[in-house]
Amino acid sequence: MLSQRGLLTLIHTQHQMESAQHKANWLVCNGVDGGIIDKDQVREMFPHLNMDERARFPVLGAGVDIIQSCEVTGFEKSNSRIDCGENHSRPHRV
Repeated sequence: MLSQRGLLTLIHTQHQMESAQHKANWLVCNGVDGGIIDKDQVREMFPHLNMDERARFPVLGAGVDIIQSCEVTGFEKSNSRIDCGENHSRPHRV
């Protein structure tokens, strides 16, 4: 059974950032939603991650691949955490 999902890939180095920007551009050029989110947006989505600049693998940002035909219309938050992504078909709990 096919189950399409989105993907968030953490970016740790400048080389990975450049590769992610290239991939995001390729996705957009081919009609697929995708993009790069910055470190602050990653921190907001995943407050449990160690975002310290001295961490073994510091997070610079993240690449996001968006699934077609699954529009996210909002998020449910509690205690500064995202609990659920809202879309037209059904909520997705995290």
